[in-house]
Amino acid sequence: MSSPWIIGGALLLLVWLPVRLYDLFSGRRLLLDLRDKARMGLRDVAAWDRRAQANPRRSDLVICLTTLPSRLPEIEATLKSLLYQSTAPARIRLHLPRLSRRERVGYRVPDWILALKSIEVVACEQDHGPATKFIPALQDLPADQRILVLDDDKLYPPDLVAHFDALSSEHPKTAMGSSGWCVPDDLRDRQVTAWGTLQGVPPGRRKATHVRAPEAVDILQGHSAFLIRPAFFDVDQFVASYADGPKEAFYNDDIWMSGHCKVPKVVFPARRFCFVSWRRVGLYDRTSLGRRDAGIKSQIETNTLLIRHLRDRWMNFLGPINS
Repeated sequence: MSSPWIIGGALLLLVWLPVRLYDLFSGRRLLLDLRDKARMGLRDVAAWDRRAQANPRRSDLVICLTTLPSRLPEIEATLKSLLYQSTAPARIRLHLPRLSRRERVGYRVPDWILALKSIEVVACEQDHGPATKFIPALQDLPADQRILVLDDDKLYPPDLVAHFDALSSEHPKTAMGSSGWCVPDDLRDRQVTAWGTLQGVPPGRRKATHVRAPEAVDILQGHSAFLIRPAFFDVDQFVASYADGPKEAFYNDDIWMSGHCKVPKVVFPARRFCFVSWRRVGLYDRTSLGRRDAGIKSQIETNTLLIRHLRDRWMNFLGPINS
């Protein structure tokens, strides 16, 4: 083999190997993510809204999310990814409290958001923290309504709605997500190595792109998207539980929601996972909806406190649950 072929092969390997390792450990698909980000950038958000409105492929899923006042002007990329879906949702609800408890200011909704026909801005009397993204929907919508819950700081693959539409039709009594985790027997959250996560060692976070078959989990993760229905909860009791529970529950909707969900929770295999807009990572980290002021417990300590508070809700107490 001539040296140019050898050099070319070596260069190709140098490019392919880091991409492959990134995909393996992140659960993402770098090249597909870059492709979709580039495509989304070809049109402004109003054009994607018109495309979504005209899309003949539709689902009755309702997408719900929330944000903070400081992050609202930066939500365009996430909304684009939701309008870019191959199957359009029935609508996208953006839940905004009248006053942000964390930032202590109200919301000024930009005109460009109000002009989007696919987006319903829902004014909420109470700020439930990160759980604001789904609690108003649990209270407002019919018991069997499928609610796809996600975060404001991620971009979502174009088949997300179609994926959850099909799975939730097949498994109507199952809460499902793109990632989740199981509570360890000692009821303690901890850091898990990347390899341990790939092997499914609790409390490693299991991603839909890593599982080969449906996996029951204790806790679904909102950042990657999960699907629930109001019928899965005693809604009034769940909302009231925040007043009676640890104050840390306000900042961690994943654990508190999962602990009050009455049906099995499952991560199903998927080809794609949520991805990020790298330009805004710093802003999103500083203003995270679940971020607490300095001096309050670390995330791992908070998670441990909450899973121990709800110790009788997890599979290691209840035993396996069939989905």
